[in-house]
Amino acid sequence: MTRLITFALSLTALVTLALHPLASAAVHAQVPPTRFYGALTIDGQPAPAGAAVQAFVGDLDCTAAVDIDMGEGRYVVDVQHFATIEGCGIEDAEVRFAVNGYTAGPNGTFLPGSFVELDLNVSTTDAPSAPPPAPESQPSPEPAPAPEAESAPEPAPEGGEPSTPPTEEAPPSE
Repeated sequence: MTRLITFALSLTALVTLALHPLASAAVHAQVPPTRFYGALTIDGQPAPAGAAVQAFVGDLDCTAAVDIDMGEGRYVVDVQHFATIEGCGIEDAEVRFAVNGYTAGPNGTFLPGSFVELDLNVSTTDAPSAPPPAPESQPSPEPAPAPEAESAPEPAPEGGEPSTPPTEEAPPSE
């Protein structure tokens, strides 16, 4: 009976160790982006080749890949999932677009693994309004040194006035 229990425990341990890498791999699996594609116009004209398309979730640039057909006014942009870049797309998150720093409309909806056709339009008559990229982490400033506590006055000598605490200034010399 003890041999049977020992065998069963050993077998369970082996199976657990064998499956552990598979469980770990599942946790770090890549989630597919949402791919937006469509026509791209700037001031009513097809966008020229090289127009910079960015996709934002909140204020975070979640652009994964961009491709604009040469002079045809078309674009393709992949928007990263939250599992790939923290703060990026989750199911039904609003995706905002910018082209060459100008807000492009309409907004899209993040749908993991989906291909979403969305024609983007840009007006350059307004000031550029794309959100800035997320700031890089800055080292925190050194805390200010604590002010030194004033020393208490010395006790008064017998029958006399209390003395004043010492100061950092030296009396003028003659």
